[in-house]
Amino acid sequence: METMKIILVLLLFSVFGRSTVSGSKNSEGENAISYPVQNLVQYAKPICGTGKDGNTFPGPVMPFGMIQWSPDTGPGRVIAGYNYRNSAIQGFSLDHLSGAGCFYGGNFSFTPIASDSTLVIPKNNDSYATGFSHSNEKATPGYYAVTLNNGMTVELTSTTRSGFGRFTFPAGHPATMMINSSSNVWGTSHSAIHLNPSERSISGSAVGGRFCRKTEESAIYFYAVFDHPFSSYSTWVNNALNNNQTDGEGITSGTFITFDFGKSSALKTPSELLVKVAISYVSVANAKA
Repeated sequence: METMKIILVLLLFSVFGRSTVSGSKNSEGENAISYPVQNLVQYAKPICGTGKDGNTFPGPVMPFGMIQWSPDTGPGRVIAGYNYRNSAIQGFSLDHLSGAGCFYGGNFSFTPIASDSTLVIPKNNDSYATGFSHSNEKATPGYYAVTLNNGMTVELTSTTRSGFGRFTFPAGHPATMMINSSSNVWGTSHSAIHLNPSERSISGSAVGGRFCRKTEESAIYFYAVFDHPFSSYSTWVNNALNNNQTDGEGITSGTFITFDFGKSSALKTPSELLVKVAISYVSVANAKA
């Protein structure tokens, strides 16, 4: 058997090992294959496969990346969170999965709100959905951007373990962000939210998931830090909204934060909000790290 293996290796080497094509000489004086360096990334289209039943999402994600910050379209639940045929975005959540053929993820949806109306607890993920046009949307490897019909612009990118967002609020409107700890597409059995105004940070957790209708639940955690201080905030637990409260824990929970832009708000110029965010399946501390 060993003799046969040696013979096979020698035969393969004689057929392939001596094959040459024209090109530059290598260190042994043999012709080496030479390929021109090309930018093939330009041909990648993250929006491909998002129509009909494509089961893909357009948001930025690194190869084997832990975070998949991407828009969620509606109405209702959508496999992979996004469908090209939809014309409204519910928010921008932190975990998605392409190609599963079933509902998954949608945790910790960030929804910018450019409105002076009274804030109320969302009844579902469609409560603060905003219309958009694909003509105002761009998706390339490592970058996603959209300008919503209300003038709000959202830009997202990611590293292997974290995400970075830029939210530009239109002039003359407050800069308010809703973060929903219970936005998982299957709902949650438990969720929590915590604000630290002095550090401009928000963290939370969610228990839910039920991947592909399975009964097992899983826990996920997030940590986010903003570049502007909070001017006002509230948290909700189930059906109770609590102003100036930094903590909430229940079946459903979340927060509304309005940010302080100082003189820019008085001058009615667009307000640019930056945020770093990460997730962990172990703890908030690990997400922060």
